[in-house]
Amino acid sequence: MAIGNLFADFKTNQRGNVATMFGLVILVLMGLLALALDFSRAQNLKASLTDIADSAALAGANLAVTGGENRGDIIRDLVDIHVATSDLNNADSSITLTSSSVDFDHKNAQLTVTLNGQVKTSFAGIFGFSTLNVSSQSTTAFGLEDISPVSMAFILDNSGSMTKPSYSGSTKIEALQSSVETMFNVIEEAAPRQELLQTNLRTGMTAFDDELVTKHTIPMGFGWTTVEHEVFKLTPKGDTNTTPAFDLAFQMLADDTPNETDVRKFLIFMTDGRNDNQAENGNTLLLCDQAKAQGIEIFSIAFEAPQKGQDLLRACASGINTANNAGGAQGSIPPASLVAGTQAQQYYFDAQDGDELVAAFRQIGREIGRFDLRIVR
Repeated sequence: MAIGNLFADFKTNQRGNVATMFGLVILVLMGLLALALDFSRAQNLKASLTDIADSAALAGANLAVTGGENRGDIIRDLVDIHVATSDLNNADSSITLTSSSVDFDHKNAQLTVTLNGQVKTSFAGIFGFSTLNVSSQSTTAFGLEDISPVSMAFILDNSGSMTKPSYSGSTKIEALQSSVETMFNVIEEAAPRQELLQTNLRTGMTAFDDELVTKHTIPMGFGWTTVEHEVFKLTPKGDTNTTPAFDLAFQMLADDTPNETDVRKFLIFMTDGRNDNQAENGNTLLLCDQAKAQGIEIFSIAFEAPQKGQDLLRACASGINTANNAGGAQGSIPPASLVAGTQAQQYYFDAQDGDELVAAFRQIGREIGRFDLRIVR
Protein backbone atom coordinates (compact mmCIF):
# COMPACT_ATOMS: atom_id res chain seq x y z
CA MET A 1 0.00 0.00 0.00
CA ALA A 2 1.29 3.41 -0.85
CA ILE A 3 2.47 5.65 2.01
CA GLY A 4 -0.04 8.32 0.94
CA ASN A 5 -2.93 5.90 1.35
CA LEU A 6 -1.74 4.83 4.85
CA PHE A 7 -1.65 8.46 6.02
CA ALA A 8 -5.11 9.16 4.60
CA ASP A 9 -6.50 6.10 6.40
CA PHE A 10 -5.01 7.27 9.78
CA LYS A 11 -6.62 10.70 9.37
CA THR A 12 -10.06 9.27 8.69
CA ASN A 13 -9.99 6.74 11.60
CA GLN A 14 -10.77 8.83 14.83
CA ARG A 15 -12.22 6.13 17.08
CA GLY A 16 -9.19 6.10 19.39
CA ASN A 17 -9.03 9.92 19.59
CA VAL A 18 -12.69 10.16 20.65
CA ALA A 19 -12.26 7.58 23.38
CA THR A 20 -9.20 9.38 24.73
CA MET A 21 -10.93 12.77 24.75
CA PHE A 22 -14.07 11.31 26.36
CA GLY A 23 -11.99 9.74 29.09
CA LEU A 24 -10.27 13.05 29.80
CA VAL A 25 -13.64 14.90 30.02
CA ILE A 26 -15.06 12.31 32.41
CA LEU A 27 -11.96 12.60 34.58
CA VAL A 28 -12.25 16.38 34.75
CA LEU A 29 -15.98 16.22 35.55
CA MET A 30 -15.39 13.69 38.31
CA GLY A 31 -12.62 15.85 39.73
CA LEU A 32 -14.82 18.95 39.71
CA LEU A 33 -17.63 17.04 41.41
CA ALA A 34 -15.23 15.74 44.04
CA LEU A 35 -13.87 19.26 44.56
CA ALA A 36 -17.43 20.59 44.95
CA LEU A 37 -18.13 17.98 47.62
CA ASP A 38 -15.05 19.01 49.58
CA PHE A 39 -15.90 22.70 49.30
CA SER A 40 -19.45 21.90 50.44
CA ARG A 41 -18.02 20.27 53.55
CA ALA A 42 -15.92 23.39 54.10
CA GLN A 43 -19.02 25.60 53.87
CA ASN A 44 -20.82 23.39 56.39
CA LEU A 45 -17.84 23.75 58.70
CA LYS A 46 -17.97 27.54 58.35
CA ALA A 47 -21.67 27.54 59.24
CA SER A 48 -20.95 25.42 62.34
CA LEU A 49 -18.07 27.70 63.38
CA THR A 50 -20.31 30.76 62.95
CA ASP A 51 -23.03 29.29 65.18
CA ILE A 52 -20.48 28.37 67.84
CA ALA A 53 -18.77 31.79 67.67
CA ASP A 54 -22.13 33.58 67.95
CA SER A 55 -23.16 31.55 71.00
CA ALA A 56 -19.79 32.01 72.70
CA ALA A 57 -19.71 35.76 71.97
CA LEU A 58 -23.21 36.35 73.34
CA ALA A 59 -22.48 34.33 76.48
CA GLY A 60 -19.09 35.96 76.84
CA ALA A 61 -20.48 39.48 76.67
CA ASN A 62 -21.99 38.94 80.09
CA LEU A 63 -18.46 38.22 81.38
CA ALA A 64 -16.95 41.31 79.79
CA VAL A 65 -16.69 43.17 83.08
CA THR A 66 -17.60 40.65 85.76
CA GLY A 67 -15.77 37.55 84.50
CA GLY A 68 -12.37 38.28 86.06
CA GLU A 69 -8.98 37.28 84.71
CA ASN A 70 -10.10 33.80 83.60
CA ARG A 71 -13.04 35.04 81.48
CA GLY A 72 -11.23 34.14 78.23
CA ASP A 73 -10.69 30.58 79.47
CA ILE A 74 -14.39 30.34 80.38
CA ILE A 75 -15.40 31.35 76.85
CA ARG A 76 -12.95 28.89 75.30
CA ASP A 77 -14.47 26.18 77.51
CA LEU A 78 -17.87 27.15 76.10
CA VAL A 79 -16.44 26.76 72.60
CA ASP A 80 -15.14 23.27 73.47
CA ILE A 81 -18.56 22.28 74.80
CA HIS A 82 -20.25 23.40 71.58
CA VAL A 83 -17.61 21.62 69.49
CA ALA A 84 -18.20 18.37 71.38
CA THR A 85 -21.88 18.42 70.38
CA SER A 86 -21.41 19.61 66.80
CA ASP A 87 -20.34 18.16 63.44
CA LEU A 88 -16.73 18.94 64.39
CA ASN A 89 -16.81 15.96 66.77
CA ASN A 90 -16.23 13.23 64.17
CA ALA A 91 -14.49 9.91 64.54
CA ASP A 92 -12.13 10.22 61.58
CA SER A 93 -11.01 13.77 62.55
CA SER A 94 -11.51 14.94 58.96
CA ILE A 95 -12.98 18.17 60.35
CA THR A 96 -11.08 19.88 63.16
CA LEU A 97 -11.00 23.12 65.12
CA THR A 98 -7.41 24.28 64.76
CA SER A 99 -7.43 27.43 66.91
CA SER A 100 -9.64 29.90 68.76
CA SER A 101 -9.11 33.42 70.09
CA VAL A 102 -11.08 35.69 72.41
CA ASP A 103 -10.50 39.44 72.29
CA PHE A 104 -12.01 41.94 74.76
CA ASP A 105 -11.96 45.44 73.26
CA HIS A 106 -12.93 47.72 76.14
CA LYS A 107 -12.33 50.89 74.15
CA ASN A 108 -15.12 50.00 71.72
CA ALA A 109 -17.03 47.81 74.23
CA GLN A 110 -16.91 44.75 72.00
CA LEU A 111 -16.00 41.10 72.38
CA THR A 112 -14.73 39.17 69.35
CA VAL A 113 -14.54 35.38 69.12
CA THR A 114 -12.52 34.00 66.20
CA LEU A 115 -12.53 30.29 65.30
CA ASN A 116 -10.34 28.56 62.71
CA GLY A 117 -11.04 25.09 61.36
CA GLN A 118 -9.70 22.68 58.78
CA VAL A 119 -11.23 20.09 56.45
CA LYS A 120 -9.15 17.16 55.18
CA THR A 121 -10.20 16.75 51.57
CA SER A 122 -11.29 13.42 50.16
CA PHE A 123 -10.80 14.11 46.46
CA ALA A 124 -9.37 17.59 46.01
CA GLY A 125 -5.87 16.31 46.74
CA ILE A 126 -5.42 15.45 43.08
CA PHE A 127 -5.59 19.20 42.46
CA GLY A 128 -3.08 19.98 45.20
CA PHE A 129 -5.60 20.72 48.02
CA SER A 130 -5.00 18.21 50.80
CA THR A 131 -6.78 20.48 53.33
CA LEU A 132 -9.17 23.45 53.21
CA ASN A 133 -8.90 26.13 55.89
CA VAL A 134 -12.04 27.85 57.19
CA SER A 135 -12.40 30.83 59.55
CA SER A 136 -15.37 32.49 61.25
CA GLN A 137 -15.62 35.51 63.52
CA SER A 138 -18.38 36.89 65.72
CA THR A 139 -18.43 40.23 67.53
CA THR A 140 -20.94 41.33 70.13
CA ALA A 141 -21.36 44.54 72.08
CA PHE A 142 -20.92 44.33 75.83
CA GLY A 143 -24.64 44.97 76.23
CA LEU A 144 -25.26 48.71 76.45
CA GLU A 145 -24.51 49.79 72.91
CA ASP A 146 -28.13 49.39 71.82
CA ILE A 147 -30.24 50.48 74.77
CA SER A 148 -32.82 53.13 74.09
CA PRO A 149 -32.62 56.27 76.23
CA VAL A 150 -34.72 56.12 79.40
CA SER A 151 -36.29 59.00 81.33
CA MET A 152 -38.09 58.43 84.63
CA ALA A 153 -39.70 60.72 87.17
CA PHE A 154 -40.63 59.74 90.74
CA ILE A 155 -43.75 60.94 92.56
CA LEU A 156 -43.19 60.03 96.21
CA ASP A 157 -45.28 60.33 99.35
CA ASN A 158 -43.77 62.68 101.96
CA SER A 159 -46.84 62.89 104.19
CA GLY A 160 -46.72 62.45 107.96
CA SER A 161 -47.88 58.81 107.87
CA MET A 162 -44.55 57.87 106.27
CA THR A 163 -42.91 58.29 109.70
CA LYS A 164 -44.91 55.37 111.10
CA PRO A 165 -43.42 51.88 111.44
CA SER A 166 -44.14 49.48 108.61
CA TYR A 167 -45.20 45.91 109.26
CA SER A 168 -41.63 44.75 108.57
CA GLY A 169 -40.21 46.87 111.40
CA SER A 170 -38.51 49.90 109.82
CA THR A 171 -40.34 53.18 109.37
CA LYS A 172 -42.15 53.61 106.08
CA ILE A 173 -39.79 56.36 104.92
CA GLU A 174 -36.79 54.13 105.64
CA ALA A 175 -38.41 51.34 103.62
CA LEU A 176 -38.97 53.75 100.73
CA GLN A 177 -35.36 54.93 100.84
CA SER A 178 -34.09 51.34 100.79
CA SER A 179 -36.47 50.52 97.93
CA VAL A 180 -35.31 53.35 95.67
CA GLU A 181 -31.68 52.49 96.40
CA THR A 182 -32.38 48.83 95.54
CA MET A 183 -34.06 49.80 92.29
CA PHE A 184 -31.06 51.79 91.08
CA ASN A 185 -28.72 48.98 92.16
CA VAL A 186 -30.69 46.55 90.00
CA ILE A 187 -30.46 48.87 86.99
CA GLU A 188 -26.72 49.33 87.58
CA GLU A 189 -26.16 45.59 87.78
CA ALA A 190 -27.93 45.14 84.45
CA ALA A 191 -25.55 47.66 82.85
CA PRO A 192 -21.89 46.55 82.99
CA ARG A 193 -20.76 49.83 81.38
CA GLN A 194 -22.05 52.49 83.75
CA GLU A 195 -20.62 55.37 81.72
CA LEU A 196 -23.09 54.55 78.94
CA LEU A 197 -25.90 54.29 81.46
CA GLN A 198 -24.99 57.73 82.79
CA THR A 199 -25.61 59.19 79.33
CA ASN A 200 -28.77 57.17 78.57
CA LEU A 201 -30.67 57.42 81.85
CA ARG A 202 -32.34 60.62 83.01
CA THR A 203 -34.20 60.98 86.29
CA GLY A 204 -36.26 63.56 88.15
CA MET A 205 -38.41 63.67 91.26
CA THR A 206 -41.33 65.34 93.00
CA ALA A 207 -42.73 64.73 96.49
CA PHE A 208 -46.03 65.55 98.13
CA ASP A 209 -47.73 65.94 101.46
CA ASP A 210 -50.86 68.12 101.41
CA GLU A 211 -49.21 70.06 98.56
CA LEU A 212 -46.17 69.89 96.31
CA VAL A 213 -42.99 69.84 98.42
CA THR A 214 -40.84 72.13 96.29
CA LYS A 215 -37.65 71.65 98.31
CA HIS A 216 -37.63 67.99 97.27
CA THR A 217 -38.24 68.67 93.57
CA ILE A 218 -35.36 67.49 91.36
CA PRO A 219 -35.50 68.57 87.68
CA MET A 220 -34.78 65.98 84.99
CA GLY A 221 -31.08 65.34 84.54
CA PHE A 222 -28.61 62.66 83.49
CA GLY A 223 -27.78 59.92 85.97
CA TRP A 224 -29.59 58.98 89.17
CA THR A 225 -27.42 59.85 92.16
CA THR A 226 -29.04 63.27 92.70
CA VAL A 227 -32.50 61.70 92.94
CA GLU A 228 -31.24 58.86 95.11
CA HIS A 229 -29.62 61.30 97.55
CA GLU A 230 -32.76 63.47 97.67
CA VAL A 231 -34.92 60.50 98.64
CA PHE A 232 -32.76 60.13 101.76
CA LYS A 233 -33.45 63.79 102.60
CA LEU A 234 -37.24 63.39 102.73
CA THR A 235 -38.78 64.68 105.98
CA PRO A 236 -42.41 63.49 106.14
CA LYS A 237 -45.17 65.71 107.54
CA GLY A 238 -48.70 66.85 106.75
CA ASP A 239 -51.62 65.28 104.92
CA THR A 240 -51.96 63.84 101.39
CA ASN A 241 -52.63 65.49 98.03
CA THR A 242 -51.22 63.63 95.04
CA THR A 243 -52.29 65.98 92.22
CA PRO A 244 -49.75 68.87 92.30
CA ALA A 245 -46.69 66.57 92.49
CA PHE A 246 -48.07 64.26 89.80
CA ASP A 247 -48.81 67.24 87.55
CA LEU A 248 -45.28 68.64 87.85
CA ALA A 249 -43.58 65.24 87.39
CA PHE A 250 -45.72 64.58 84.31
CA GLN A 251 -44.82 67.94 82.78
CA MET A 252 -41.13 67.50 83.60
CA LEU A 253 -41.12 64.12 81.90
CA ALA A 254 -43.20 65.18 78.90
CA ASP A 255 -40.87 68.14 78.25
CA ASP A 256 -37.71 66.07 78.69
CA THR A 257 -36.46 65.52 75.13
CA PRO A 258 -32.64 65.56 75.06
CA ASN A 259 -32.80 62.25 73.16
CA GLU A 260 -35.75 62.66 70.87
CA THR A 261 -35.87 59.17 69.33
CA ASP A 262 -36.81 55.90 71.00
CA VAL A 263 -37.05 57.40 74.47
CA ARG A 264 -38.82 55.21 77.02
CA LYS A 265 -40.49 57.32 79.69
CA PHE A 266 -41.69 56.18 83.11
CA LEU A 267 -43.57 57.70 86.02
CA ILE A 268 -43.10 55.91 89.35
CA PHE A 269 -45.96 56.86 91.67
CA MET A 270 -46.03 55.75 95.32
CA THR A 271 -48.21 56.53 98.35
CA ASP A 272 -49.10 54.93 101.66
CA GLY A 273 -52.38 56.80 102.02
CA ARG A 274 -55.29 58.36 100.19
CA ASN A 275 -56.18 61.87 99.15
CA ASP A 276 -57.78 63.73 102.06
CA ASN A 277 -59.85 65.65 99.52
CA GLN A 278 -61.44 62.87 97.45
CA ALA A 279 -61.96 65.27 94.52
CA GLU A 280 -58.22 65.06 93.95
CA ASN A 281 -58.63 61.41 92.92
CA GLY A 282 -60.35 62.50 89.72
CA ASN A 283 -57.80 65.25 89.07
CA THR A 284 -54.91 62.84 89.48
CA LEU A 285 -56.55 60.20 87.29
CA LEU A 286 -57.09 62.71 84.49
CA LEU A 287 -53.36 63.38 84.56
CA CYS A 288 -52.69 59.62 84.55
CA ASP A 289 -54.77 59.25 81.39
CA GLN A 290 -53.02 62.16 79.71
CA ALA A 291 -49.62 60.70 80.53
CA LYS A 292 -50.56 57.25 79.24
CA ALA A 293 -51.96 58.81 76.06
CA GLN A 294 -48.48 60.23 75.42
CA GLY A 295 -46.90 56.81 75.70
CA ILE A 296 -45.56 57.27 79.24
CA GLU A 297 -45.55 54.06 81.27
CA ILE A 298 -46.77 54.42 84.86
CA PHE A 299 -45.68 52.12 87.68
CA SER A 300 -47.75 52.67 90.82
CA ILE A 301 -47.07 51.27 94.27
CA ALA A 302 -49.50 51.21 97.18
CA PHE A 303 -47.57 50.82 100.43
CA GLU A 304 -49.77 49.57 103.28
CA ALA A 305 -52.35 51.94 101.81
CA PRO A 306 -56.08 52.03 102.62
CA GLN A 307 -58.54 50.76 100.03
CA LYS A 308 -59.21 54.16 98.41
CA GLY A 309 -55.49 54.73 98.02
CA GLN A 310 -55.09 51.31 96.44
CA ASP A 311 -57.97 51.98 94.06
CA LEU A 312 -56.41 55.26 92.89
CA LEU A 313 -52.99 53.73 92.26
CA ARG A 314 -54.40 50.64 90.56
CA ALA A 315 -56.45 52.79 88.17
CA CYS A 316 -53.52 55.10 87.48
CA ALA A 317 -51.14 52.29 86.47
CA SER A 318 -50.47 51.62 82.81
CA GLY A 319 -52.83 49.10 81.24
CA ILE A 320 -56.14 50.85 81.83
CA ASN A 321 -57.54 54.23 80.84
CA THR A 322 -60.28 55.68 83.04
CA ALA A 323 -61.50 57.64 80.01
CA ASN A 324 -62.82 54.27 78.79
CA ASN A 325 -64.37 53.38 82.12
CA ALA A 326 -67.73 51.94 81.15
CA GLY A 327 -70.49 53.47 83.18
CA GLY A 328 -68.22 56.00 84.86
CA ALA A 329 -67.19 59.57 84.25
CA GLN A 330 -63.79 60.36 82.84
CA GLY A 331 -61.32 60.52 85.70
CA SER A 332 -63.43 58.38 88.02
CA ILE A 333 -61.94 55.32 89.67
CA PRO A 334 -63.10 52.21 87.79
CA PRO A 335 -64.30 49.17 89.73
CA ALA A 336 -61.60 46.67 90.70
CA SER A 337 -63.31 44.03 88.54
CA LEU A 338 -62.56 46.11 85.43
CA VAL A 339 -58.89 46.43 86.32
CA ALA A 340 -58.36 42.83 87.41
CA GLY A 341 -56.66 40.68 84.80
CA THR A 342 -55.58 43.59 82.65
CA GLN A 343 -52.09 44.73 81.76
CA ALA A 344 -52.33 47.02 84.79
CA GLN A 345 -51.33 44.06 86.95
CA GLN A 346 -47.82 44.35 85.48
CA TYR A 347 -47.58 48.00 86.53
CA TYR A 348 -49.43 48.07 89.86
CA PHE A 349 -47.94 46.79 93.13
CA ASP A 350 -49.71 46.38 96.47
CA ALA A 351 -46.92 46.24 99.06
CA GLN A 352 -48.19 45.09 102.44
CA ASP A 353 -44.91 45.70 104.28
CA GLY A 354 -41.43 47.13 103.79
CA ASP A 355 -40.03 43.92 102.34
CA GLU A 356 -42.72 43.83 99.68
CA LEU A 357 -42.03 47.49 98.89
CA VAL A 358 -38.37 46.69 98.26
CA ALA A 359 -39.44 43.73 96.10
CA ALA A 360 -41.78 45.97 94.08
CA PHE A 361 -39.06 48.51 93.34
CA ARG A 362 -36.64 45.70 92.53
CA GLN A 363 -39.08 44.33 89.96
CA ILE A 364 -39.56 47.79 88.45
CA GLY A 365 -35.78 48.07 88.17
CA ARG A 366 -35.67 44.77 86.31
CA GLU A 367 -38.36 45.92 83.88
CA ILE A 368 -36.62 49.23 83.16
CA GLY A 369 -33.17 47.63 83.00
CA ARG A 370 -33.82 45.08 80.26
CA PHE A 371 -30.77 45.61 78.04
CA ASP A 372 -30.44 43.34 75.00
CA LEU A 373 -27.24 42.05 73.41
CA ARG A 374 -26.74 42.07 69.65
CA ILE A 375 -24.48 40.40 67.11
CA VAL A 376 -22.29 42.80 65.10
CA ARG A 377 -20.88 41.43 61.85
